[in-house]
Amino acid sequence: MQNHQNTFITSFFSTRICWRDSTFFYQPYLQLFWQTHFLNHTTNFFLTIPVEIRIGALNISKNLLLWINDGLMAIFFFFGRLGVKTRVD
Repeated sequence: MQNHQNTFITSFFSTRICWRDSTFFYQPYLQLFWQTHFLNHTTNFFLTIPVEIRIGALNISKNLLLWINDGLMAIFFFFGRLGVKTRVD
């Protein structure tokens, strides 16, 4: 029974690592294909969509690219702060 569990765990993690590595390997090629494809203008269309939030007199208006960048930075610094907090405590 122990041998079957070890085989399953080994094969599960090795396939997950291979799948992850292959996505990182193929991503630049997919990006290059998308940018040279005839639908490459859709990227700029979606990233320049205006998005705004209004709460009373407060009005925040940015395009979608800026919202994505700000959101990713907030997530990065939030999790970075959690990592520092756990190491200090």
